[in-house]
Amino acid sequence: MHKHKGSWGPVVAMWAIVLIATAVMVTIEDAASTEHQMRIFMAMFFLTFSIPKIMHLSGFAQTFARYDLAAREFLPYGYLYPFIELALGFAYLFNYNPL
Repeated sequence: MHKHKGSWGPVVAMWAIVLIATAVMVTIEDAASTEHQMRIFMAMFFLTFSIPKIMHLSGFAQTFARYDLAAREFLPYGYLYPFIELALGFAYLFNYNPL
């Protein structure tokens, strides 16, 4: 079988990490409410999926500009987006609520 360049392996592994980390955190924090569980899931999702974007920042920014209207018009947004995603992950993790 021919191995494609865009393998699904890393994506499946990242989803597994998100789900396992969420289950562990929900258990540790004894998160009974759905809202608390979802906050933990969102934290794990944003933190996990921001890492490869930051590791390949220039490639991500260029690819992102192909399909995101804001990044297409303002390329620095493509470079900033993974850090926004990382900040959101930490905000969910530490239950930061500015309102």
